[in-house]
Amino acid sequence: MKLTAYLFFSLIFLTSCNSYKKIDLSVGDINCQKTYKITTIDGKKFKDKKCEQTLTSLNCSKNIIPLNKIVEIKERRFSYLETSGILILTGITVAVIVAISNIGIDVNTSF
Repeated sequence: MKLTAYLFFSLIFLTSCNSYKKIDLSVGDINCQKTYKITTIDGKKFKDKKCEQTLTSLNCSKNIIPLNKIVEIKERRFSYLETSGILILTGITVAVIVAISNIGIDVNTSF
């Protein structure tokens, strides 16, 4: 039971409360210090931040990606719906676990 609880809570802490929204490349809405998911023509995927004129990867390597090589770009945004869903599901799960543990089923019954 403890192992299940630990696994569940670690899963909750590892989930992200962010979602990615596709943006139009022609508009040029790429702002500094925002995180983006970029997919190129050859299928490579990057998770980068724009810093001045280059895209800096989150592992501190600089990626210079020409716009004509980008197939899709998504901007990371905080998701209130995902966050509230995670909190509600966590509360329900904790309540169920507490209710099950308080039932007190006696397994060592004799006939």
